Amino acid sequence: MHTGENVLELPAGPTSVSRGSAADLAGLDLDLNENERRGVPYYVSVTYTNPGPEDLSTSQVDNVSLLTEGGRQIEGKTPFGVGTRIPGCPSDWVARMIRPGESVTECSIHMVTDDGDKPFAVGFAEAGRPGLVTWRAPLR
Repeated sequence: MHTGENVLELPAGPTSVSRGSAADLAGLDLDLNENERRGVPYYVSVTYTNPGPEDLSTSQVDNVSLLTEGGRQIEGKTPFGVGTRIPGCPSDWVARMIRPGESVTECSIHMVTDDGDKPFAVGFAEAGRPGLVTWRAPLR
């Protein structure tokens, strides 16, 4: 998270990766290309904690990627607006301030488009570090 000129890293951990269906995304305004429309959505949930001492506003989903066995790194799609609910992709983050010591779970949608390919890890881009920090997250 950026706070003016400073970068503040929040403690984060993967909560889950779950497979969804195209029906979950019906009616959402997602920016999908033709190939992605035929893909399988996977939902990645990550929990962040504000270590304090000040309230923070956070949206980290742009830093999360889904890594697949086929060697792909798939960035997330984020259709979330206030009140948007997607089955299988629980998120308690809305545009609000997070108090010190409070945790928030954000969910992102990652479209796997290659038949037979499946996730094996979650990658997170940390500020000021090359590459990704990777986690094995349970697939549900």
